[in-house]
Amino acid sequence: MQILMRTDHEGGTAVLTTESSQSHDGRPVLELTGEGVGGTFGPADLVFLQPNPRTAASIVAGWAQQKGRTVVELELARRFLGQWPEGPQV
Repeated sequence: MQILMRTDHEGGTAVLTTESSQSHDGRPVLELTGEGVGGTFGPADLVFLQPNPRTAASIVAGWAQQKGRTVVELELARRFLGQWPEGPQV
């Protein structure tokens, strides 16, 4: 499963996916591409976005809390966030 969370004006993307080689046993990861950032992240990983670094979990949790998320989107976000019980949850 792959969900495009966001694209930016320069073509960067944020994708929540179980289709990455970094995803094991159906556990979702966050894949980021774009100017100054790129890679595959688990929930506790620190993402160095300007102006402030933040965890991948905080990025996914913020996205999941926006209005209009589907049941499928929320379930994948919960599965991602659930990998780090001490982090944010939705």
